[in-house]
Amino acid sequence: MEQIKTNLLKYISEPNNPLYNFDLAYSYELEKQVVAAYSFYLRCAEFTHDNILACESLIRASLCINKQQERDSKELHLIKQAICASPNSPEPYYIASLYFSSRGINNTLRGNWLDSYMYASLGINVLETTQERNFMHNIDYNKSNLYYQKANSAIKIGKIGEAIEIYKKMLLFPNSTNIERYIQNNIDVLTIPLNNILNSISCKKYKAFHKNYESQENLVPVIKASVNVNKVDLVKFIESNYDFFPCHDQIGNDISKIEKADINIMLYMLYNDSNVVAINTLGYVKSRINKLEQIDNWCYNNGDGIYIKKLAINLVTGVAKKALAVVGVLVCTTTKWIKKQLESIDYPIENYIIINNNAACLARDLDIIVSKKHPFIKNMKVYHMPYNLGCADGWNTIIKSFLFSPYWVILNDDVSFMPGFLEELYECSENNKDAGLIHGKPCFLPELSHFGSFDVFLIRDWTVKEYGLFDVNYYPAYFEDFDYMMRLLNKPIKIINKLEHGYLHGDTCNYNITGSNTQKASDDLYIRMTNSKYKNLYYYVKKWNNYPENITSENRSSIYKYPFNNPNNSIFFSDFDFDFRKSKYLDNILYGLNKNENNKNNENNKMLTLSYNISTKLQPNIIVIDNFYENPDSLREYALGLEYKPPGNHGAVGYRCESGRKILDGTKELFEKLLHKTIPHGNNHGEWNYSTNGCFQWCDGSTRIVYHCDSQKYAGIVYLTPDAPINCGTSFLRHKKYKLRTGEIFSKHDWYDSLLNHNEQHIDKTPWEIVDSVGNIYNRLVIFDAQYIHAVTEYFGETIKNSRLFQLFFFNLVD
Repeated sequence: MEQIKTNLLKYISEPNNPLYNFDLAYSYELEKQVVAAYSFYLRCAEFTHDNILACESLIRASLCINKQQERDSKELHLIKQAICASPNSPEPYYIASLYFSSRGINNTLRGNWLDSYMYASLGINVLETTQERNFMHNIDYNKSNLYYQKANSAIKIGKIGEAIEIYKKMLLFPNSTNIERYIQNNIDVLTIPLNNILNSISCKKYKAFHKNYESQENLVPVIKASVNVNKVDLVKFIESNYDFFPCHDQIGNDISKIEKADINIMLYMLYNDSNVVAINTLGYVKSRINKLEQIDNWCYNNGDGIYIKKLAINLVTGVAKKALAVVGVLVCTTTKWIKKQLESIDYPIENYIIINNNAACLARDLDIIVSKKHPFIKNMKVYHMPYNLGCADGWNTIIKSFLFSPYWVILNDDVSFMPGFLEELYECSENNKDAGLIHGKPCFLPELSHFGSFDVFLIRDWTVKEYGLFDVNYYPAYFEDFDYMMRLLNKPIKIINKLEHGYLHGDTCNYNITGSNTQKASDDLYIRMTNSKYKNLYYYVKKWNNYPENITSENRSSIYKYPFNNPNNSIFFSDFDFDFRKSKYLDNILYGLNKNENNKNNENNKMLTLSYNISTKLQPNIIVIDNFYENPDSLREYALGLEYKPPGNHGAVGYRCESGRKILDGTKELFEKLLHKTIPHGNNHGEWNYSTNGCFQWCDGSTRIVYHCDSQKYAGIVYLTPDAPINCGTSFLRHKKYKLRTGEIFSKHDWYDSLLNHNEQHIDKTPWEIVDSVGNIYNRLVIFDAQYIHAVTEYFGETIKNSRLFQLFFFNLVD
């Protein structure tokens, strides 16, 4: 949000500057406010004379439209406009190729492989001949991706030879080992003769049919020559010996390809061939089942799928020696992510358990999910909790549910796996039994990077015995992982913190972009969890004497070796704090929890839950004190004599002087007494001696009114214009639609209705309604919560002497 504010101020100073529009749009996009981002990208494309910048703006606008869904025609229109803006940029051709191959769930043109091939070809031609410069920001485009789009599309339209040549060319690019392996695997698959099926049939069968065999391209005579085939009820045989799944298997495990018309016959012929595990309806014969994907996510017909030998299914779900023992996951707000996770599982799991932390809302959906058979999971169960356990207690419940397991794999619900990740995790655990923890990726903090991220981790039974369960005082979440790291820091063990195969957190590999999905379920939940996060941090600091992000090689020695610096405490000491837990209670605001408002007991429980959240020392939102200064005239004369920076040179509207800031003795102490808290000393942002605290500013009648909130916790203003119009004070507002009064409104992607078509959204009063207004009285002090949306009610005057002159205070509070 800070970047949005910074770029918004630049934009306000020069609204027709295309780069300011682009930067503001990009900062909105990073915050997932795609409606606002879309508007400013279009403004950039309109104002700029730079064709490539216009092209990038239009492409990024198309990405914003894509995220809104069901606006596919608008998305395609923007892509075509981008190509027209800069025909010599390869990026829009790549996005166009994606559009026709895979973008958009409801895109009716999805799967139009000829168009996908055409745009990829045009993009490569530009890349190799006339490209001028790259886009400023990444859109997941690179040279390899564009060539892959052409190769993949070429396969779909029958240009197999061309696809092979493209893949061979891609091997010359700088690639990772995994990418090279993937490309070579595709080449190997594509170079298998179309009907090299006799390699999968025993020599005895080959000899029996050889006399009727005309050519390798004609399998039908070979099959029809079998007397046994003609006597077999193929439909009944297939039903008895194969399971059909409406899925398809990833390429890379095909040993041959047959004619689609011969599938039923070949299902019979190849049943006893130990090399064959499955055959899909496109005629690909499989040596193994590597990964199953839902048909809805691919461009297949409804009747397509894969026939898997029942023997193979039994092997997948029945052999515990080659399966992950226990995999557990917590679910709190939605079943969306758990469904995606289940679809990505491609390796045998003996026990997969779901801890439902929101039984009142999710029980039915989760019961349906676990009732369906999964080809890679032997036992799948959901445990409905009577209340939200929180993260640490939920992890402990997974462990305690299978006490005899040698290890437990614990996942976030919004994690899904790349092909091969779970197999690699299993092999790693088997080959490194001395590793107490195995993670998918390292911890993001440099000084703790030898530890792993706890969104996906495997923990051994002996690790839990020696280092304990997770501390449940970190309810509902945050810092339970760092707490465990501190135990390990003081008594190290072997940790594997990275696997080669990746996984997604949300829709991308980047947790910061698409992770943390629980708190995104509702605004109330976000606010409550943010509050809990800082309370947990306070508890963590008391326990270990450090802040994780501030750990350095210099201060590591100050970290406590025992919890709370008490040598009598074991490394996993934790004392359940009842009041601390209550102060962070979530169940009353869990998304969708209290649906039955007519249930009397439910209402009573809800009121009891809320009652202890009422503070006994209420924090003032607005304080008004008249006749604040004993001699305001001398202060006004002092302010009139200062040198002020013009608009655009200081990050706000009007004219401001920070160098002449003046604060009278006793002001800080008075403010602290009024607000019941301490204002931090220091020169940093939000501290008492920061440059904007105590500064002076004036604005004439032409100044634009900006509806905003500030980055500091509190603000103060002293009006210094005698006989000012009474209606030119300060107003506090709320959003008409959402009824929100604080800056959290700007996290709503639709806080501003794009139909209003206002070029500068933060100076448009339309979305707002006034809650309170304070009149402009000479020498009046107004202290207010700066997180509230506020604005000047009205400006007046022409010069510093007859317009709105005032002194400003900005500061934070600490307990």
